[in-house]
Amino acid sequence: MAFRSPAVFAKLKAMGALSLTEQDYKEMMSKKSVGEVCGYLKNYTGYSGILHDINESEIHRGELELFVETKAKEEYKRIYKFMGLYDRKLLQYFLIREEVEFIKHCLRYIFSRETEQEIPLENWISPFFREHSRLNLDRITQARDFSSFLDACQDTDYYRVLKRAGDVKVDLFTAIMMLDSFYYNRLWNIVEKYALKKEKEMLEFYLGTIIDLLNILWIYRSKKYYQTPNEIIYTYLIPVRYKLLREDISRMVESENIDDIIKIVSKTRYKALFDDVEKGIFIEINYKKVLYKTARKVFLMSPGSVAAVFAYFHIKENEIENIKTIIEGIRYGLDTDSISELLIL
Repeated sequence: MAFRSPAVFAKLKAMGALSLTEQDYKEMMSKKSVGEVCGYLKNYTGYSGILHDINESEIHRGELELFVETKAKEEYKRIYKFMGLYDRKLLQYFLIREEVEFIKHCLRYIFSRETEQEIPLENWISPFFREHSRLNLDRITQARDFSSFLDACQDTDYYRVLKRAGDVKVDLFTAIMMLDSFYYNRLWNIVEKYALKKEKEMLEFYLGTIIDLLNILWIYRSKKYYQTPNEIIYTYLIPVRYKLLREDISRMVESENIDDIIKIVSKTRYKALFDDVEKGIFIEINYKKVLYKTARKVFLMSPGSVAAVFAYFHIKENEIENIKTIIEGIRYGLDTDSISELLIL
């Protein structure tokens, strides 16, 4: 399963060698401020290039998070340059993902009615994103209510999703769920259309696992926190089935209580989703752990496949989330053990 360009594989290996280690996380968790975390990343890790000109004594949380997120975008741009036209078709997923994440980021401000952002929305737009995205980024960042935001998204693939969200007057969680459903359905179709036979199996394993887990997670959260009517839950789910049977989905949606959902999932390959929930472990943490292990497996098992690129950027995004978790933990004065329990390793 070799790449069309061996240079892509070599570049991916080189970037992977710069990933943070458990020792790096321990060092960061021992710091007392955001500036000290920034100093460690700047002087001892693969983030040195991104943070080279940054004064760690003056940086605040939002800025540091923005810089580490820039790292993943810069790596994607380098990989993209080595890809042939065929592989770029598959890697449309990253641009679509960035568009969806940007829209969700903007919606969080609109739904929370915030008018002043710690970091201006414009600063989240990378040059690569501005060049390749079809979104009207300037109009979107200027929107201050849902109506103007919706108008700014006209003539895009996201308008229909957002219009539907506005029509039923949904909350932020549901709007985000609908966008994610759109994204993963679109991504699955891209893989089905463009992936080579040898690549498709591993890509379907990776994406199918994410989709199955998300559908379980959404049913669980809709039932536990929002009391969403069953007929509405069905419309929000991603219309793709991997290893989760259609009858499993129906039984979960129609279940009378949360315990019934857990019993159904316990008989599937996704039973780890509910490990130690009785001890207070959040299902969202287990979800991230299962996906991280899945990405690691794909990365190790298919080093010469484009599936490894998908997996690598999942691993990188997980690394960035771990950095954010450490920063937040330090900000709120959590001890090392408490922060460590929240990391996905």
